[in-house]
Amino acid sequence: MDQKVKALLEKREYGHRFPPRDEVKRLKSELNLKGALTSGAAVEQITETYLKSIEAILDEFVQDLIRNASKLSVASEMEMVGLVNEAQQSLFKMADSCLSQDLQYGGDDYCQRARTILYEKFDTIFNHLKREITLSDLDWGRTTASVQVSGSQNVNILVGQVRGSVQQLI
Repeated sequence: MDQKVKALLEKREYGHRFPPRDEVKRLKSELNLKGALTSGAAVEQITETYLKSIEAILDEFVQDLIRNASKLSVASEMEMVGLVNEAQQSLFKMADSCLSQDLQYGGDDYCQRARTILYEKFDTIFNHLKREITLSDLDWGRTTASVQVSGSQNVNILVGQVRGSVQQLI
């Protein structure tokens, strides 16, 4: 990943305070007060905190890429999708590592459950981001010919095309 692109991603991570350790800490305290810290719902809520943060970061990151594609020398839709995939993998890997630390009190079962919840959303998020890129109005360097034609030129062009078609038939 290019340094400028990486800087855009890091800017979004910083803006969303990723990883959301403080938010998870508050959530764990609330769950502990309710006596629910050792429930499956706690694992889901903690994992969802990471997922919400990841989705917000990636949505903004994609918009940054779309707005700055030419400045970042992103030459194709496929290249942009590749950059987004790389960013998403990086964020998921970081979230996975952090969740393992956040849920270590519950052992391997909690960590595995969180990992399952996390990665079940990978394709859904990625497909959403790909759709955003596909629906963007980026030209990707395609050029279209623009020709001004007067009325008499239209007739000449048409006649020329007919003559060419007739010659092909003969």
